[in-house]
Amino acid sequence: MKQLSKKLMLAGLFVLTLGLTNSLGSWIGYQNLEQLIRNELFRYTSLLEDLMGRHQVMAPILASDQLFLELVDAPTETNVERANDKLKTFADLLQMSSDIYVMDINGRTMAASNWDKATSFVGRNFSFRPYFQQALTGSEGFYFALGTTSLVRGLYFSSPILSGDTVKGVLTLKINVNELEHIWKVPGSLNLFDLVVADKDSVVFLSTQQDWRYKSVRTLDDKRLTTIGDERRYPGITVEPLGLSAQPLPAGLNTDVSHYQLGGDSLIAVSQPMPVAGWTVSVYGNTRNVRYDQLSAILLGVFVFAALLGVVLYLRERQARLEHLESSRKELESRVARRTEDLLVTNRRLMNEIDVRSRAEIQLKSTQDELIQAAKLATLGQMSASINHELNQPLTAIKAFSANARKFLQRGNLEQTDKNLEEIIQLCERMGNIIRQFKMFTRKSSSKLVAIDLCQIITDARHLMQPVIETSPAKVVIQGADGQPVWVAGDMVRLEQVLVNLLSNAIQATRDAEQPEIRINLNKGMGSAIIQVSDNGVGIIDTQEIFEPFFTTKDISEGLGLGLSISRQIIETMGGTLSAANGQSKGAVFSIRLPLLVSHTSATTAANPVKETP
Repeated sequence: MKQLSKKLMLAGLFVLTLGLTNSLGSWIGYQNLEQLIRNELFRYTSLLEDLMGRHQVMAPILASDQLFLELVDAPTETNVERANDKLKTFADLLQMSSDIYVMDINGRTMAASNWDKATSFVGRNFSFRPYFQQALTGSEGFYFALGTTSLVRGLYFSSPILSGDTVKGVLTLKINVNELEHIWKVPGSLNLFDLVVADKDSVVFLSTQQDWRYKSVRTLDDKRLTTIGDERRYPGITVEPLGLSAQPLPAGLNTDVSHYQLGGDSLIAVSQPMPVAGWTVSVYGNTRNVRYDQLSAILLGVFVFAALLGVVLYLRERQARLEHLESSRKELESRVARRTEDLLVTNRRLMNEIDVRSRAEIQLKSTQDELIQAAKLATLGQMSASINHELNQPLTAIKAFSANARKFLQRGNLEQTDKNLEEIIQLCERMGNIIRQFKMFTRKSSSKLVAIDLCQIITDARHLMQPVIETSPAKVVIQGADGQPVWVAGDMVRLEQVLVNLLSNAIQATRDAEQPEIRINLNKGMGSAIIQVSDNGVGIIDTQEIFEPFFTTKDISEGLGLGLSISRQIIETMGGTLSAANGQSKGAVFSIRLPLLVSHTSATTAANPVKETP
């Protein structure tokens, strides 16, 4: 029973909330609609008054032209043609003006801007128009009507053509109102409002609703209908009532607002008179727009009701939730303690794994260095025969020069003895240079990156390989970067090892070529230095697989397949790349790309230009 009573109370509060929010939404909706209508009315009337003001001053200005006075005073074929051309020019300049024409004091049109059209006014009499009769009195005229010739709605502005104080004729300017209705519509709007402009007899002549045109806002008596017919204001049209039915004003509207029923639509309207023209401008808005405000207010009320109900339910269950949270907190603390213990164990295990991996990485680095050193020694082993040949020649020469020096000394020929000793010294220096280069090549690298000149590195690598090159049929061509030093950050010993390895591979790849040739190119571009070692040998079967450790196409006695793999790792540690590709015709191209140093100011390092050598 208690639960049923609470439910009935909640249902009553909900119904009361719906009623209050519906009334409040209706009141706010009508106020908003009225304000929007007033804003649109102000905009419409401002546009209309601005249009009338601009064109009202044009008629007297045009009427003051001496040509039109000569036309109505003494018409000739010449001044008629001139007047027609000038009126046509004026009509083209005034974009909203449809027609401009000049009439004599009897109302007969003497010249018109549309003289060359089928609807020309020339020769037609418009003395029945009120704007003509107003201009005959010496004042400016204004009128709205449906054209009897063109059947096009227009605003007529007339002005007398004066000779002193005497009226000699009338100039009339007609504005097409179709464009006026078009500019009143806001682009992209929802067309929530309708414009109505009614004449002094309450007949609608301008409206955004085409069906409302030429209908009266209120019922007209026979006298007014007769006057409209005599003025030929709307020729061929029977003026009928629009059918507006007055309704009581809803709450929230001011007393100057009107409420009508038109068919199935409920409309409210705000009107404003235009005393200068004798018109009434009205804006109508459909009250269905109020329903959206009512719905919004109801939804807001339902939301507030639900929020309050939620607060009450929240307060009722808060205590139960607090108790539940306390119990959950204790359980969570217990779980956190157990989980923390698990994380500590996991953390210790991870630290041990990190330590093992660090030691493995150090061991890997050491192994890699040993492999590099082994590769150097293997290279020297392959070059041993050439080295022996290179050293054997100076030794043989030294022996011969020594024997000759002894004989010359015995004969007392000291001059020739001195020459032989000088030759022996030069041969010893040559042997020392050869041994020094190989000694530097075999030493271990410090693994520190310093500024090095690639031109010098290429030169040194070639000198190291000179004994092998001399015994090989291959022609080695070196091309540099215009003889200028090319500075990069690198390890001189390791980079020299990479070039020696690439030269050695190229020599082996060209053993079966008809005219073996190896080219070393040094270029710069896009912030990088590029060394390309190309040959015309057998080429590469797989440009990616060749960098895999232990992959080789040579005999096992010529290597283990680690040279290119180690070379790529060396270049990558210097921030560069080593890639391979097949040449355009045949052979292979290995490219080393290293970042250029932005600036290098070392004055102690000499730049050795790389020259083209056979």
